[in-house]
Amino acid sequence: MYIPAAMKNRVFDLVFASAALVVAAIPMAFLYAATKVNMGSPVIFRQKRIGMDGELFDIYKFRSMKNEFNSAGNPLPDSERVTSFGKFMRLRGLDELPQFFNVINGDMSIIGARPRAHPPINTDDLVVTRYPEILNARPGLVSSRKVEEISRKETLPFSESDALDVRDANKDWSIIESFNLIVKILPVISGRNQHERSRIVEVEELDCDQ
Repeated sequence: MYIPAAMKNRVFDLVFASAALVVAAIPMAFLYAATKVNMGSPVIFRQKRIGMDGELFDIYKFRSMKNEFNSAGNPLPDSERVTSFGKFMRLRGLDELPQFFNVINGDMSIIGARPRAHPPINTDDLVVTRYPEILNARPGLVSSRKVEEISRKETLPFSESDALDVRDANKDWSIIESFNLIVKILPVISGRNQHERSRIVEVEELDCDQ
């Protein structure tokens, strides 16, 4: 019996995300409590992202930064707002665990192009105007771009990252291919995510230079 690719992928997303939430329930409860103690409310950070067909949705993450402002009412530099516990979560990708709820809600898929920020949050990220096919599918919790950056320990040039996002959005992922990509991103949990570590250092150095 023929099963449409969209239906097959949606079933995989629901089964995988549901199983992941069961397994991660206790760790997520700990992270929720620890985030609240470290940073107060709200515990969950929400930001508008561009989803399939250009529909906007709120992406969920555990907060990693405090809401602190200078005398002019502007947010303090990231290096002054991110907490030690926030760095701990980000280095291991733990801050993104709430995105399994985005998958359950149908906003995201397990595998897909990275979710793009919506202007004016990131006015430079207008790649969807050049590659509208990225919006043909739901953005992913796991992307080829992220796996490649972790493997190479560096941020990819836009030409490469955009090409990978287009491929992820257009590819009919088999279950085996999906699991293979997921396995490649699992080492992040160990904390040896040199790419994320270098990004945090770059932000801190940039803030110090200003």
